[in-house]
Amino acid sequence: MERDRLSRTGKPLRDIDDKDDSMKLSMWMIANRLEFMDPEIHIQDRAPQVLSSARLTNATNCAVVTADGPDVVCIHSEEKDFIRLKNIPLSEGIALIQDVFDFYQDWEMKINRYLGQYDYQNVLDSCWPVFHNPMTLLNGQKKVLAMSSRYMDEPMDDEWAYLLKYHYASVDTARAHRQSHICLEDESPQIYRRVGRAQYDSLSIPLIFRHTVFGRINLLQRDRKLNYGDLQLLELLAAGLKRSLSGHRDEDMPYHGDCFSMLLENKLTVQEELNYQLTYLKWKRKDSFQLFLLESQDSAWELVNRLVTDTIRSRLSGSPVIVKEKKIIVILRANTAGYEEAKEFLLLAAKDMGLCVSYSLILPDIMHIYYMLRQAAYAMRSEDGEAQGTFDFYGYALNYMIESPSLWERFFAVHPDILHLWLKKQKYQDTKYDTFWCYLENDRSLIRAAAKLFIHRNTLVYHLKRIHELVEYNPEDTYTLDYMKISMRVLNMLEREKMIGGG
Repeated sequence: MERDRLSRTGKPLRDIDDKDDSMKLSMWMIANRLEFMDPEIHIQDRAPQVLSSARLTNATNCAVVTADGPDVVCIHSEEKDFIRLKNIPLSEGIALIQDVFDFYQDWEMKINRYLGQYDYQNVLDSCWPVFHNPMTLLNGQKKVLAMSSRYMDEPMDDEWAYLLKYHYASVDTARAHRQSHICLEDESPQIYRRVGRAQYDSLSIPLIFRHTVFGRINLLQRDRKLNYGDLQLLELLAAGLKRSLSGHRDEDMPYHGDCFSMLLENKLTVQEELNYQLTYLKWKRKDSFQLFLLESQDSAWELVNRLVTDTIRSRLSGSPVIVKEKKIIVILRANTAGYEEAKEFLLLAAKDMGLCVSYSLILPDIMHIYYMLRQAAYAMRSEDGEAQGTFDFYGYALNYMIESPSLWERFFAVHPDILHLWLKKQKYQDTKYDTFWCYLENDRSLIRAAAKLFIHRNTLVYHLKRIHELVEYNPEDTYTLDYMKISMRVLNMLEREKMIGGG
């Protein structure tokens, strides 16, 4: 639907409901086009973008062009800003100023055409006469979608060379960007001062769709000093790119999505992009992860979610935060020194904001976050929370395993201690899992279990002591004991069906 609107109207740069279709300029935009004439400029820092044409007499929201001795002066009388062009006749001056308006109108039409065709390379190449500086367009995974062709063969900074060679932003520069701003997902333009491998200042705007950054447009300050007019034009361009990219559904070019969002939907993701994202976060695929699900019951949930996501992103800058309608999803790496502090912060933040929060088991491998989300959602739907809307899936895992029709969902819900013992069995041919299984199956009778295992009772006691040193939960607890036994039955059944590795 959005794609059809763009192609029919041809106006993605601005709101299609604008009453006046003409592109509005600021005095900075005009001055930038006349730079080759070395004009004298007196313009306020944030000159408004309201001018629709050039006139010889005063008119609302128009640039007035008048003679002043041998010079021509372009004035925005309402703001008292002016541009002086020296030693040219009035007829030439008015023609030059009006040509600026015509140029920007033509530029907008050209950009709209390329945006409608999803031709982002030509979009950036058409921007050089406007900005006279190099530009890059990246997707949400910091992969290059387009770079200014004019600078492909010119000596540039290390970051530009890295983009050309690897087609991704360097991890060093990406991290430096994150460290220089509290929240990268802020939609306002950001100025970066030569960070990481980048040796040029740059103006950058994130492209955000449904609270997720799915692209970023960057303008480097290399050949001409950037000013407020560049910012205004870049914001127009960003608005058009946002509409175009968010409407692009090409499966080979998922601009609007990100690796974690795709994994949460149980869809395959581009391995190269996932590897980059994990490197950027300093994560490894086989680390241990836990998923937290926060949900607002407030009627003004959009405002609440934005406040919460900004708070979480500023505090947990190294963790993905994904927004899906009323739900906020946060992924934490559990095998890290800061995990407990981060978890406590999330639970307290949810409580302070009046949100419900649930969390999954800790699972080894980022590829399993789909099942973590299923667990957190199941806990959230349960009838009672532990405390003020807090739901730990562990307390509902036994019912989940009984109710789930999927063997794989049962597998990923296996008791954490049992999974740990089973994985050691797979990797090292360790016998602790089989010993513990026999002990539990014989109602924790040392005599019967020892007889079944053909070992002395004292030997079994020693083995159980070693097992208890490895497990976190107490098997003497009735719920935990039932959960462990069901988990072992699931694993043994999956082994018999040869769906998972046997010992």
